[in-house]
Amino acid sequence: MYGGRTHDLQVGVTVVRGLALQSKFIKILLLGLLGAVGIAAFLVTQVVQGGWAGDNGAPPGALKQGLEKVIEDEAKPPFIGDKLGIFISGTTSAVPVPPQYTTPEDICAPGVPQTLAPWEQAGELAHSIAMPPEYGFLPADPDSGPVACGGNVYVAKRAYDRAGGGHVVVGRTRLNVVSGMHWPSDRVKVVTLGGRQAVLLEPIFSAPQEESGPAGTSTQLLFPEPFGMTFVFATGSNLADVLTLGATVGEATR
Repeated sequence: MYGGRTHDLQVGVTVVRGLALQSKFIKILLLGLLGAVGIAAFLVTQVVQGGWAGDNGAPPGALKQGLEKVIEDEAKPPFIGDKLGIFISGTTSAVPVPPQYTTPEDICAPGVPQTLAPWEQAGELAHSIAMPPEYGFLPADPDSGPVACGGNVYVAKRAYDRAGGGHVVVGRTRLNVVSGMHWPSDRVKVVTLGGRQAVLLEPIFSAPQEESGPAGTSTQLLFPEPFGMTFVFATGSNLADVLTLGATVGEATR
């Protein structure tokens, strides 16, 4: 369908590849956001073993309904293409990436070390956004800080825990490709937040619940930028709360 390079990294790994693989957010992505097949397998295990939902007082049919929703989502064809100048590959398989998009391989050659960099080296990627008070900044979190390859910063991000639950990473990157998870077309949308258009990679479940798990509430907002994109990655959060935060980010980066 497309000529060019192949790229099969997950969205989170795509943006914060390298040192951040050891972080809480990326561990969630790697262990919990492995696509609907992995979620379905986990849900089946819990149904058979009678655990998880039963341990927390969820309705007896909740896991079954959640499993059905995940399987239905997995059966839909993945979205592969452009949205607002960002290449979205909604599949866990490697697909060719057209040459006009910037992938990690374009910035960081194999074998070149990636290092944490001081904020003063992040340039335009270091844009600071005033967050709502319910978001607590985690400066020591591995998801916080600029990451450089060969001395050039290509992503700068800040991690937050939201009061009441949820983990969020907000940042900017020179990349404009996301991939490695299953996103059917009906979960890839263009929205307007804070006066700016953004790509919304919608979660399977709009709110955390026993049958969703952390994977089912993974939400991404991608604002196109001349240098790449501004992003919001959230897990364990209500979709409505992520969109509200997205409006703050959109307004701050207009």
